[in-house]
Amino acid sequence: MSFATIDNSAFAKSPSGDFVVLKVLLVFGTRPEAIKMAPLVKEFRKYPERFDTKVCVTGQHRQMLDQVLEVFDIQPDYDLNVMAPDQDLYDITSKILLGMRDVLLAIQPDIVFVHGDTTTSMATAIAAFYQQIKVAHVEAGLRTYNLRSPWPEEMNRQLTDSGGVQEEAPSLGKPVLVMRNTTERPEAVEAGTVKLVGTDAEAIVENVNLLLNDRSVYDCMAMAHNPYGDGKACGRIVEKF
Repeated sequence: MSFATIDNSAFAKSPSGDFVVLKVLLVFGTRPEAIKMAPLVKEFRKYPERFDTKVCVTGQHRQMLDQVLEVFDIQPDYDLNVMAPDQDLYDITSKILLGMRDVLLAIQPDIVFVHGDTTTSMATAIAAFYQQIKVAHVEAGLRTYNLRSPWPEEMNRQLTDSGGVQEEAPSLGKPVLVMRNTTERPEAVEAGTVKLVGTDAEAIVENVNLLLNDRSVYDCMAMAHNPYGDGKACGRIVEKF
């Protein structure tokens, strides 16, 4: 993971040099976000004398999000519960933006943490910006530079800036076939844990069959070096404050 550079000199310590209690709000709404942010929630909550830690979920992935929250035993302080049948990106974005307005006014956090390239992260960052609240972006910087692929995620990135199966699978020893023509994770392709197969149906079927039927090909991808992180990102983030 990477995270946005934060100038914390204004609020990390009191004039006497002692740490002050920072009001930290972590916001996420999808399964990939929850998987990456849950350990950070746990890390911040180790230090209640330094951090007043609150969690807000949007429910952008309702069922899958709840599964992750249960696994990590995290009870959100706020739940926007934005999902509804037949809604589109206009509905989701506006619900999150308006919902976060009320949450931010209620908590008045010193800093808001978001993750990745989701609509939840983008709308939350805008809401925080409107209230002049600092935003820390966990896992910033991924780019394809093609606003149409992946859509709308690449646009979201270019608006406080990602995760997903391409990063999770190598940690579990699982090969990944990316059915897109571009990927913002070239490290995984270079490492051999991910293969970019495009959108052609024949090419997709051919590569799937190869993985299923040739154990040596499967093992080669499954045992490749994981290019993403060493598991110590959460501790490093907390140390910044």
